[in-house]
Amino acid sequence: MRMMIIDDEPLVRQGLQKLIPWEVHGVSICAEASNGEEGLSILLAQKPDLVILDIRMPGLDGVEVAQQARGAGYDGKFIVLSGYADFSYAQHAIAFGASEFLLKPVSKNALLNAVQRAAHTLEDERVMRAYAGGDLSDTKRKLLRNILEDGIPCNKNNAELLGIDTNANGYEVALVVGNQETYASMDQYIHQIVGSGVHTAAIGNCIAAFIQGRSAIHSFRQLIEKLHSLDETAIFLVSNIEDTFDDTIPASLYTRVSILLEQLFCIRKQSVYVYHEIDKFVIYKSEPPVEAVWSDRICASICSGNGGSLSSILDALVADLAASELGQEAIIRYMQKVHLHVIAYLRSHRLLGIAEQPIDLPRADTLYEMRELMEAILGSVFFSIHDREPDDVAKLLCRYIETQYHQPITMKTLAKLFGYNTAYLGKLLKQRTGCTFSAYLDKVRCAHAKELLMRGASVSHTAEACGYSTSEHFASNFKKHIGVTPSVYRSQTGSGT
Repeated sequence: MRMMIIDDEPLVRQGLQKLIPWEVHGVSICAEASNGEEGLSILLAQKPDLVILDIRMPGLDGVEVAQQARGAGYDGKFIVLSGYADFSYAQHAIAFGASEFLLKPVSKNALLNAVQRAAHTLEDERVMRAYAGGDLSDTKRKLLRNILEDGIPCNKNNAELLGIDTNANGYEVALVVGNQETYASMDQYIHQIVGSGVHTAAIGNCIAAFIQGRSAIHSFRQLIEKLHSLDETAIFLVSNIEDTFDDTIPASLYTRVSILLEQLFCIRKQSVYVYHEIDKFVIYKSEPPVEAVWSDRICASICSGNGGSLSSILDALVADLAASELGQEAIIRYMQKVHLHVIAYLRSHRLLGIAEQPIDLPRADTLYEMRELMEAILGSVFFSIHDREPDDVAKLLCRYIETQYHQPITMKTLAKLFGYNTAYLGKLLKQRTGCTFSAYLDKVRCAHAKELLMRGASVSHTAEACGYSTSEHFASNFKKHIGVTPSVYRSQTGSGT
């Protein structure tokens, strides 16, 4: 809120500016004037939200300033300063739209409370004017954006305008970050499914959703997967839930979830990311060690022949960077320097030829992806130095999947078993089979499932025997790879009922 001070006493003007740290309370002092004529001219030119106005001044007094400002169309607020002898003047000023008057000398608390009351009244009046004269949905979205982003209190009037139930027993704020072209359909879909329990507004490149009530919160979280089909690059960041409402809750929840948005480069691991327990996400601000410390540890791992330790070292590196005070660009440069130091060391010791291996670590959209790229490149370096044939590893990898398909296999399982990083193993498997790990595992499992179904095994027994956690998951994957459901395939093969 922009505030102006009009008073003919320099010490009073200075005191009013220094009495309160106005910026902390969202107030900026945009102008001051030493008399009524000057003050009126500046007031009409700058149109501040609020004017602190002395009642007695040479030339135009405070009453005349307020009267002429109103006549010229000024719709802001006045707080009038007066002495006991000026009470009748103050009454006239209030008649011309002053919010209230304060007796000199004014106390810090009295002044701050008066300014805050005027600010709330002004906001309510402007919302009501917009509500009465403009598009209702646009007005609501603008009001919600102001409440969330600017921290305007969601008082009784604002809550009623937005349709917020202050007894809903559960409140949450979510940010949807995605493609602007799909925002309209996403926003419409959210309101269609969640109903009156959600209120949305566009803030920057996000849809901000304020969700009220446990049922609406549950519906929104179930909706996230369907929303992802509208925009596969969408990201969903969700605050924790507050059980009770007060006028600071919407802005407080938005502030919390905005922290996640700022940390997205460090915390994101996949195309859809939802984080509920924000209070457990502790952001430390420490300075990471110099790049050479990490490059020395990585070089020691590679030179020792212990490929399995490389993964844990890189995990520790990215954890350190995520907890640091570095921003996205600084983290990328840091990892590229570590990588460059490692390559330079290996070349200087003639462990790596000049023409071998790329020396640059490519950029990526997330810290997790940067780590995977570094692990893939340095994993290749490890095999090159220690003369291990990648094709032999790939054969063992395929053989393990083909014999242990009924077990709950994951890439992490294979990485621990084989002692190599997941990125490198995934690359070897793709080169040998043309499939990703999950696609190859499903292919092997479906091949065995076909044999069981042809022999008359039930769908549930086949699902369990082939390593699927549920019959539904098995049926979905089987149809995806074979083209028909397991029950249809079973009947088509003439295997019995």
